[in-house]
Amino acid sequence: MSLTPEEIAYYQANASDDLRPNQIAACTCGIAFAVSAVVARMISRRRSRVKLGWDDYAVCVALMGQLTYACLMALNVANGEGLHIIFVKDQRLFAQVYVAAIICYSITIMLTKISVLLFYHRIFPIKWLTVVSYAVGVLVIAYNLAVIFVAAFQCIPLSTLWTGKPGRCINATPPFFALAIVNVVTDFAILALPIQPVLGLKMRTRRKIQVLSIFLLGGIVCIFGVIRSVALSTMKSTDLSYNTVYSGIWSYTEISVGIVAACMPTLRPLFKSRRDESKYAGDSTYGSSRPFARWKSSLARSSASKGTDEGDIPLTGTGRSHYMYASDIKAGQVEDTQTPIDPETRRPRRQARGNNYKFPPPVRPSPIIKQTVIPQL
Repeated sequence: MSLTPEEIAYYQANASDDLRPNQIAACTCGIAFAVSAVVARMISRRRSRVKLGWDDYAVCVALMGQLTYACLMALNVANGEGLHIIFVKDQRLFAQVYVAAIICYSITIMLTKISVLLFYHRIFPIKWLTVVSYAVGVLVIAYNLAVIFVAAFQCIPLSTLWTGKPGRCINATPPFFALAIVNVVTDFAILALPIQPVLGLKMRTRRKIQVLSIFLLGGIVCIFGVIRSVALSTMKSTDLSYNTVYSGIWSYTEISVGIVAACMPTLRPLFKSRRDESKYAGDSTYGSSRPFARWKSSLARSSASKGTDEGDIPLTGTGRSHYMYASDIKAGQVEDTQTPIDPETRRPRRQARGNNYKFPPPVRPSPIIKQTVIPQL
């Protein structure tokens, strides 16, 4: 894009304008927080002996996208981004990195949100929540593909951006702003999804508030998404090396905070004692072939311990503890002993009829009750 003499004179008179320190600070903090959160998530999974799932893999790939975005930002900072356009060393490289950063942002934010939705699907296997999660996931994928499409075809041919040769170009700011609004809407939708399932659990109100507060930390991402949308709406298409800095910083901050928020609900084992950990950690099977049975088992467990913290959602692991609950015991069945079960009370007859009860001759025990996996964060 050709510059007028007045624009060139203005840029020369304001040569001291420099936003590169802001970019370096945002990049450094973003890497530190995002990498720390993902590493802590992996340590949490290992400590609770939980097999990694698709939500864990998705957030790891999102972290790689975030680090790639940081590398692109550093490359453009070294090339002169943060200064006025006349001070950029290589205009061709700047335009290429600019397009690559937009695509990298879209892929990263998409994977982060998909990771959160997969996490919801695993711990809350409820039909309506599954349907809504899939719908939101499709919307997230669709609008991010639209962002990539606009970035890749804002000029035909795209090389017009860095060669200056004749071509057909559009002002990409309006479509980017419209898609940013959709991004914020999906942020709020994802934030609201776990509220009703958590409120429906039978546990102390204090525990509900604590669990909800962990999920609602994602509201910080919504705030940064709104700030980014405002920055895009006020961005001018001229002097891109200077005017796009703030939208780039907020974009990077949004994906970094998003990764941290996606990892927060999984970090409980790092703050629990080994005694508490052994209470919730079971086998390392990830998920169950009967998700609705898993959900009912969780509700039965929380109902049996209503008014105590044992009704809480275990924030780690996927295995059930070794305790046997009355809701799982059928008449005449035992777990690993030959103690008869009273068909009326569904308790061992020693408990139902006193300690002086004389047991009948030993009989062949029924098959061991298959332990049911409950949803764990």
